[in-house]
Amino acid sequence: MRSSDQPADEGVLPTPAEQKNYGITVIPLPNTIHNNMDDSANESQRKEIITYVLSFLKE
Repeated sequence: MRSSDQPADEGVLPTPAEQKNYGITVIPLPNTIHNNMDDSANESQRKEIITYVLSFLKE
């Protein structure tokens, strides 16, 4: 999961080929900034994060 306000440093995220090869999905969080990806998230941001976490656990 990636915040909406901070680009990843070069080389941090897997390339599209690596994502395909290893079954990785990079999920952008359009409503969540980096500094709110913790206990300071508002209810909407928490829901956004939890929705993805639960979907990963069901896979």
